[in-house]
Amino acid sequence: MSSHHHRRTKFNFSLFYIASLLTLSLTLTGCGPATEQTNSANGGKLGNSQAAYIACKDGTYTATGDYYSPGGAEQIQVTVTLKNNIITAASVQPEGVGRMSQRMQGMFAANFAPLVIGKNINDVQLGKVSGSSLTGQGFNDALNKIMTEAQS
Repeated sequence: MSSHHHRRTKFNFSLFYIASLLTLSLTLTGCGPATEQTNSANGGKLGNSQAAYIACKDGTYTATGDYYSPGGAEQIQVTVTLKNNIITAASVQPEGVGRMSQRMQGMFAANFAPLVIGKNINDVQLGKVSGSSLTGQGFNDALNKIMTEAQS
């Protein structure tokens, strides 16, 4: 077996392992896929074409997300509006302490919305946005807090 094939297999296994852990953690927090959901309109279980998520209450929610940058602890305030688990509006209020954090949060704030608006809250997990790789962690932390608050 070539070393390239071995590295690729190891990489694929790592991705599978990470995806499994994320699914498990979301399920344990109550915001992942439900094990069973029924649709009274058709008298049975939902088909495979529809994701079965635990519902969050409609409304507008705000939470502060925490993360760490090389300059220390940082926060970003996140507000989302939910309708049938879909994010219909989203904004962030940068609260960066250091100059670099303020700059990165500003770049994030200017460009994150198209990545979340129109998406199911259960499916949103941001990484690097417009060069800002750490602000997404704070956004995700705030979104997790919002999902906990919004569970119906």
